[in-house]
Amino acid sequence: MDFKMWLKNDGKREQTIQVYTRSVRQFMEWLHISHGQNWNPDEISAKVIHEWIHHMQTIEKVAKPTINKRIASLKVYWSYLIEQQIAIYDPTKKIKIKRISRLEDTPRWLNEIEQVKLLNLIRREENEWKRKRNMAMVRLMLQAGLRIGEVANLDLEDYRKIGSVGTITIREGKGGKLDVVKAVKDICRALDEWMDVRGKSIDSTAIFLSTHQKKVTRQAIHKQVKPLLEQVSPKGGLTTHSLRHTYCKNLLEVSGGDLVLVAQMARHESIETTRRYVTPSAEEQWSILQKLSEER
Repeated sequence: MDFKMWLKNDGKREQTIQVYTRSVRQFMEWLHISHGQNWNPDEISAKVIHEWIHHMQTIEKVAKPTINKRIASLKVYWSYLIEQQIAIYDPTKKIKIKRISRLEDTPRWLNEIEQVKLLNLIRREENEWKRKRNMAMVRLMLQAGLRIGEVANLDLEDYRKIGSVGTITIREGKGGKLDVVKAVKDICRALDEWMDVRGKSIDSTAIFLSTHQKKVTRQAIHKQVKPLLEQVSPKGGLTTHSLRHTYCKNLLEVSGGDLVLVAQMARHESIETTRRYVTPSAEEQWSILQKLSEER
């Protein structure tokens, strides 16, 4: 029985299965590149996994919550290997999930200047096809709060517009939920402009396509957005998911701090998730300290 089937039999959702299998694949790819090693689970030590963690922290600059998810995925994978008698030793037992401080758990969002800069960077893309596609994808995350996977999974039938009002149907949201979100005029305009140049794909009904006319992947979206965010904030800290964080933070400010309303519009299962956006970011806390110092 392969890993995917094992997870399905355990009642895991498709989205969770994708997270687990993607994390395992990322580890295997790193192992092959860094050690030139073919996959043999009984030859993997805790030391090697710690090396991967160090690589994610220092080279890839992966956020701690993401590292924790990847390590948790490896732990589940080794449970599968042991149960199926593919491996006899579990090196992940010696790997601890890192605790995340309250400050580290505060989402990183784009401030107003960074948001404008990001959109202007997209407008400078010379390739019209890429420019319009990327603008539509970014606006969906930035102004409708879609997650990366939700953007990648959108089909043509999921976008509807009556007059100037648009709706986006999310069929594979977090928790496997089906949601419908409103699309403001900026999003509708970006989607309409993208549809004009999208072209037809024999193989895919997905809204967003790769240059090979295939359904765009999460990784491809990251690849398009990450370099832009590095230009927006050279000091780092921004990820593609920061666009959704920005949407939530903007909602909180516009609504006057109405946590219940923001939780509903952001599709949060718990209001405690929404409450994180009330916590000042590291930059905001530093700005407050500087002002306090200037007043004395």
